[in-house]
Amino acid sequence: MGKPESKSPISSMFSRAFRRPNATPSSTAAPSDSLAPPPSYTEATSHSASTGEDPHAFLSAFDTIFLIDDSASMRGSRWEETRKVLEAIVPICTAHDEDGVDIYFLNHKTDQPEDRAKGSAGTGYRGVRDPKHVQSIFDQVQPRNGTLTARRLWYILRPYTNLYKKKVDETGDETCLKPLNIIVITDGAPNDEPDQVIVKVAKILDDKDAPLYQVGIQFFQVGNDPEATKALRDMDDQLSSGNNAGMRDIVDTTTFDARPDLTKTGTSFLRGRHTSTQLTSETVLKVVLGAVVRRLDRVETRRS
Repeated sequence: MGKPESKSPISSMFSRAFRRPNATPSSTAAPSDSLAPPPSYTEATSHSASTGEDPHAFLSAFDTIFLIDDSASMRGSRWEETRKVLEAIVPICTAHDEDGVDIYFLNHKTDQPEDRAKGSAGTGYRGVRDPKHVQSIFDQVQPRNGTLTARRLWYILRPYTNLYKKKVDETGDETCLKPLNIIVITDGAPNDEPDQVIVKVAKILDDKDAPLYQVGIQFFQVGNDPEATKALRDMDDQLSSGNNAGMRDIVDTTTFDARPDLTKTGTSFLRGRHTSTQLTSETVLKVVLGAVVRRLDRVETRRS
């Protein structure tokens, strides 16, 4: 049995910012803005809004990585939609983390070397802080080839998990490395098995008694390919059933849904499955925040 989870500074910060209050919020509380936590956390949303909480404060506690599908099917409107989302999100992330965000593609690779001291993979774009830099990157990358999501995901996570294991062994502190959120934007079914990588990473984290929020992976569908929708939902099912039923939850999926009664995001946050009629920066930040809050709730439940 693992030792009891310690109260980390990150957990404390989120507990103060996003814990649902015991009392019912006043009817005069200010309404939640478009980037506040999603419907499952409306009480926390009202509390945050009424006390002036920054809805993006959580970004300062995480390193943010984008993994972008640049397969051939991403050409055209899907490429532009993805670029616009990143251009909108990067300034928000940079305002809360001066390191900016890291951007990787499934196929395109740069000559940037791996930084083992920081647990950062090479061949991507690290420290992106400006929308113009995002535009320049997307202008350089030409969508081509297939969708080898698992291979690239493990390429990014391997140096991070190696460093995490090393630091925990050296210090005995499970909160020794800044947590990581990986946002995967894709339009098609993967040509490999990302669920195998996810299970592998989850087992590494469990073996070291890592906080439940140490690594989060959010998959977002761009476009309306039904095969991509099915693939993401099937992956979500596989990760929560059978031998994986008791595995730590590190994945959220957001798939396309054209139902007219959905505004921007319809959610099932207890399982981490979401739907969206359009990929926007608001949708991405809502889902990422919702995932963080859900995992922190589970940390608090473990302690109670």
